[in-house]
Amino acid sequence: MPDEETRALRRRLGRRAAIVRQRTRQKNEVHGVLMRNLKGRPPVSDVFGKAGRAWLEGLELPVDEAETLASALRQIDFLSEVISGLEAELARGALASEDILLSDLIERGLDTSQACSA
Repeated sequence: MPDEETRALRRRLGRRAAIVRQRTRQKNEVHGVLMRNLKGRPPVSDVFGKAGRAWLEGLELPVDEAETLASALRQIDFLSEVISGLEAELARGALASEDILLSDLIERGLDTSQACSA
């Protein structure tokens, strides 16, 4: 039976994975709006980056699709903030623990770039 620290780490990792899946669903919703309205491939490499967001804002969409797009983008922003907070907490825990290696968390796909500065 793992100790409490290990169980807490597993719960945090599971929570992060679930939130990443939620964010992915919202990103898929954005792509669905683009496909349903035949908007084609965005002229930017990252439709969720700064230039991509500007492109999305300039699209002419039916009202219901514009609402769906705006809602999905708000949720993506919120979930991204939650994920960043979880990753910072996981990385801080790894730095403070003798049993958890930061490299193990990086292998699991965590962005630890903000962890040391947070």
